[in-house]
Amino acid sequence: MVIPLFIYGLSNSMKEELKRNWSGNKEQYPIHLMFGKPLDMQRFHNIPRNEDTSLEIAKACMEGIQKLAEEHRVRYNPDS
Repeated sequence: MVIPLFIYGLSNSMKEELKRNWSGNKEQYPIHLMFGKPLDMQRFHNIPRNEDTSLEIAKACMEGIQKLAEEHRVRYNPDS
């Protein structure tokens, strides 16, 4: 079982995150976490463990995260 997680509001810079965290402006830089419904990975248990299987597992996980990203967009920024 995998629980998808979509994180919105983080930059790709540790320096920037530290600056935001310690600046006192936390309200200006909110971070949203959205957890999805657990994904059943049972279908991958009895198939060969190889690169193709790994790619299929990654694709299933990314689809779960993409659904959460769309839910976030609709909820917090419906006009985009």
